[in-house]
Amino acid sequence: MRIRRLPILRLLLLVALLVAASALFGWLVARGHYGFLTPVIILVAFLAWKLIGVYRRIVKNLDFVFSAVRNNDFSFRFVDNPLRTEHAVVNYSLNKIKEVLDEAKMKAADKEKYFETVIECASIGIIVLLENGTVKQYNSKAMSLLGVPMLSHAERLRQISSDIADTLLAIAPQ
Repeated sequence: MRIRRLPILRLLLLVALLVAASALFGWLVARGHYGFLTPVIILVAFLAWKLIGVYRRIVKNLDFVFSAVRNNDFSFRFVDNPLRTEHAVVNYSLNKIKEVLDEAKMKAADKEKYFETVIECASIGIIVLLENGTVKQYNSKAMSLLGVPMLSHAERLRQISSDIADTLLAIAPQ
């Protein structure tokens, strides 16, 4: 998208018109020309309403992005064609943010897959525990050494050896 085609001028024009109408309102009040106040008040109200509408649509799009990220859903794309929307600048930026988040998510998944491969290929048994004793990850060598097909919590090891379970649960995270 070419920056020069983005409709930032429309927004600036709207703000400039609101400022000019407000200045006209102040000038009419200062000069005592109260007969012309009604159309100027209507114009100021209309321009303010348009700006508030732009703000609300932008906030709605931002809220949508945050909800999508919270739900791990990156399948959205906002229309950023200046000929189709007056929010092309914001939509273009939101789409760029989405691309950065997509890239970060893919890198994190690649790193996780790499570490899973390293753990699985290790010649020793490895068990990764969360602070509450829940097993986050393990390799097949650890399951073979313990003689269990799978492991979900360190407490389950009490069936095999309470010493092993106590030792694993006593390890403090660093």
